[in-house]
Amino acid sequence: MLSRKLSEQLGELFEELVNALRLVGDGVICISNMNAQIASATEEQSTVTPEVNGSVASIRHLTESFAGSLQTSALEITALGQSKKQQQALLDGFQR
Repeated sequence: MLSRKLSEQLGELFEELVNALRLVGDGVICISNMNAQIASATEEQSTVTPEVNGSVASIRHLTESFAGSLQTSALEITALGQSKKQQQALLDGFQR
């Protein structure tokens, strides 16, 4: 009787152990899948990063070019304003 009861208890413990090992195995598979997803996302990010950096550099170049054009335009407008004043002064002198 004692050995039969002990055998039943060992059988139950063995079933619990198998279930626990299944849970651990499922957890390992889940972690492995997450690692694969992280690796894939990291690879995608590594691929996209140079492209983003290139776009940012292009935007910076265009912005600097636009700023230079604005400065040139401002100088030309100032020169036109001075020319207008000179022409107006000449016209005023001629009309007198």
